[in-house]
Amino acid sequence: IIEIKPSRKLGSILNYNQDRINDNIKLGYYDTLKIVKNLDGYKYIFKVHGNWYYKYLLRNVSKKTLEEMQKVMSSITQKTNDLYNLEKRLGQISQKMKDILKEFEITKNNVVKARMKHKESKQKYEEKIAKIQPQIDQIKKEKEELKTKANKELLQKYIDKRNDNMYPVFVPLLDGKQCGACRISLPSKQMDKLKEKKFTICEQCGRIIYMD
Repeated sequence: IIEIKPSRKLGSILNYNQDRINDNIKLGYYDTLKIVKNLDGYKYIFKVHGNWYYKYLLRNVSKKTLEEMQKVMSSITQKTNDLYNLEKRLGQISQKMKDILKEFEITKNNVVKARMKHKESKQKYEEKIAKIQPQIDQIKKEKEELKTKANKELLQKYIDKRNDNMYPVFVPLLDGKQCGACRISLPSKQMDKLKEKKFTICEQCGRIIYMD
């Protein structure tokens, strides 16, 4: 088995630039040639020679020039790595943007569905209200009639306590002398008042005590 690795980084898998794809295809072809035919090179390929051959080619190049060439190559390598990292980062940002847009579309669709559901529920509610409205009006009418017949003092106390969010307002007398809510025993004067008016206010919890 012959293992062939790319001689340089291929870039992000999310990069769909056609020129980059073609370059990577060529890179794979040249990397294969280097392995199969024992060739050398980075961007270009050529036959492998000994060190004497390269020294011979560079025999007329000064040491200073060689050092400058090495610095340039080192700088190019660094910039290539920086470019790769930048492309990788851009790929990650691109994927994150796609995820955000996808989530946004899901949220938008859910909002649309929720609005449609709300509209449908509101319509059903209004239909039910319209259906039972005559009954509601009848109950309100009977309520107003009962108000005219009820003890005005007792009715006003009831309204005041309901406005204070008290519930229940009315409680029965227990064991002939106790408040049906807090179970406190009523004093004699209050019992006399209860027998007279058929109701009294508990001094402990404030509820209206009535006699059966």
